[in-house]
Amino acid sequence: MATELSAAKFSTLCPAIEAAHFIDETTQFEKISALLRDVAQLLVWGDKREPAIFHTFLEVDGLGFLKAVICQRLNRALQVHGLQTFAILLESIKTETSIFHLLSQNVVNDIVCYPFDFEDEDVINYYSTFLKMLSIKLNADTVVFFRNAHYKDFPLLSQAVRLIDCEHGMVGTSMKNLTLLVFQLQDDEHQQWLAENMNQAFFVQCSRYVCNYILRLNAAIAAADSSEAMNLPGRIFDFFQYFNDVLVLPTYSLTEALRTALLDTVVIPLLVLSVAFSQELVSTSAATTTTT
Repeated sequence: MATELSAAKFSTLCPAIEAAHFIDETTQFEKISALLRDVAQLLVWGDKREPAIFHTFLEVDGLGFLKAVICQRLNRALQVHGLQTFAILLESIKTETSIFHLLSQNVVNDIVCYPFDFEDEDVINYYSTFLKMLSIKLNADTVVFFRNAHYKDFPLLSQAVRLIDCEHGMVGTSMKNLTLLVFQLQDDEHQQWLAENMNQAFFVQCSRYVCNYILRLNAAIAAADSSEAMNLPGRIFDFFQYFNDVLVLPTYSLTEALRTALLDTVVIPLLVLSVAFSQELVSTSAATTTTT
């Protein structure tokens, strides 16, 4: 049955929205799921035709309702539906003031930092979609809402970094692209923040991922493991393509941090030392042959 699209219809949902700020074992999850669907449809419709709907949504703390649905562990399907709903709102709502309200109350950062169960494939896929839709709203006007000045943190970036090596579908690729969006934002204060807070540890970790993949590939070839040997080059290539995208950025502190990390973690341990070791073996073998 189609949802009636009107401000009056949204007003009838307000008591249910206010009542759903606390979710426990007595919650009727199917009704909350239906409420999510109706709220999303009306907010998207109202963004183009009836702005008063979004103001009413804020008055009944609709963002708190979404947070309660998403940041709970009692019903995984409802949690996923909540993430999907918020991603739809981020993608579909275009009015500037509405976007600012969605981002300005720190609810988004609370959701970004929530400890989700990333072993669940549906959760991690919809969570990564939520982050991707959120990153689309990042610009010089909204960047202030994405930073946590007190903790010197940028939750969207921190979580993308955490999932950058994820092997679920396209999650890892999406997170690489997300970090590039954050790095590329041309705003003086933002670039200064990156220079001061985006330390070398992130790029060292990425370099370690590549180092591990190269060692695994070497072992797979030695063991004639064709499946592993076919899969790993793609992952290595993805990271080097990502590194190339970072190295062409105009932010010197980022590119220098990546160069140092690659040199210390990949180039010297895997290339220079292995060549030096091989030459030592050749020299030892030649000396033994001469003695003989």
